[in-house]
Amino acid sequence: MKVAFVLSTCAKFGPFIVARDIVNFIYDKVDSIDVFYIKDSQTKLTFKANCIKVDLFKKTDFSQYDIVHSHGFLGDVYTYLNRGSIKGKAVTTLHQKIKPDYAMNYNLFIASTLDRLWRYCIKHNNAIVTLTKEMAQYYRSLIHHDVKYIYNGITPSISKTNVPEMSQLVLLKEKYLIMGISANLIYRKGIDVVIEALALPGAEGWALLILGGGAKKDELKKLVQKLGLEYRCVFLGNKINAIDYYKYFDIYMMSSRSEGFGLCVIEAASQKKPVVCNDLPVYRELFDDEEVVRFDLNNKPTLVTAINYAYLNRERLSINLYKKYLLLYTMEKMGRNYLNLYETLNEKFDYSYSK
Repeated sequence: MKVAFVLSTCAKFGPFIVARDIVNFIYDKVDSIDVFYIKDSQTKLTFKANCIKVDLFKKTDFSQYDIVHSHGFLGDVYTYLNRGSIKGKAVTTLHQKIKPDYAMNYNLFIASTLDRLWRYCIKHNNAIVTLTKEMAQYYRSLIHHDVKYIYNGITPSISKTNVPEMSQLVLLKEKYLIMGISANLIYRKGIDVVIEALALPGAEGWALLILGGGAKKDELKKLVQKLGLEYRCVFLGNKINAIDYYKYFDIYMMSSRSEGFGLCVIEAASQKKPVVCNDLPVYRELFDDEEVVRFDLNNKPTLVTAINYAYLNRERLSINLYKKYLLLYTMEKMGRNYLNLYETLNEKFDYSYSK
């Protein structure tokens, strides 16, 4: 089997980390893999496969590939523009609910336009995959397609060297319990609510470590200053390997207003860290009440209650969450599920993308 991956970029964002992990898992289990990407980036993910930069409006001949698997908007557009050369099966993975998520990042007009265009580009694919059952049901009503779902999975890679801020973090842990967040600093991630909750009664013993950068970073820093939380809220910026910092967390905080999956949650699970998450449908599907602690993002006192409960019950929660990670959310589990999908498509169908 020959496989092509078509990515919007090779930058270190969730959808393309997932694509990288699929590629690296199946690399020695198929005849060949090539990765095509459209947008360049300052730092790139490392793939075992050959990576080829392409221009969005220049054609690529995909006729030699049995599977063409696209990720991201530009990846799906590029696959659509080259549909005439695809003789195998076209697969896409949708990593979020396009319209609601992009409405939070931009506005409703942009989100609605992008949603219609994106769905048009993928509606004739041989397989559309989402990250959860709930998301698959959402798209079935919009695309009228047999949308499948495959859970994300990871295999954590921990550096052996100490982090540069080790002495600062050790001192912080001597004074406070630590909540950790690793995220793109945008409105959708709900980090503003976590910062505001730090100023509430019952949260005095907690500090917050924030890994990542993004459009809302300066605004979040101003909020920290306004609330007088400079010594309890530390911005560490973008990190090549954010999971190296998880050992300093007493709990992992997932505060997103909307989320397709949340790789950081299963990273925390893999490190046996208790997780507190906003009560989203995705996390009701992925975890039960013996594995995570939930709160209502619109009710900040529930967040304070949740973090204190999670810490008091950290051993039980961590063990249960780690067991769930090993059962469902490893890179091997995800990779094998995708490989099974590719093999099923090749056996089941005898028509090409372009028909």
